[in-house]
Amino acid sequence: MWLWRPYAGVVQKATAKPGKEKKIRNFYPVLYRDEILEAPEKAGLTEVFDTEGQYLATGYFDPGSRASLRVFRWDKGHLDKAFFAERIRLAT
Repeated sequence: MWLWRPYAGVVQKATAKPGKEKKIRNFYPVLYRDEILEAPEKAGLTEVFDTEGQYLATGYFDPGSRASLRVFRWDKGHLDKAFFAERIRLAT
């Protein structure tokens, strides 16, 4: 049986280029590689900030993808089983 485990506090940081933070603030769920000013070196859970250090969202960063950052949530909070279960429930 697969058991999902919440992340263990290991969260990377990315910074959106000036002007690109508007996409995230308008709930667009993707930042492309060329829209990220400062990016982590490896794939993983990442918080994205604007150039002034304001939190924008949390998502998954994949340096090998053109759509490098895919947002899970636009507010700070847990990414646990209950969060994803509720998202799936709302989508169905």
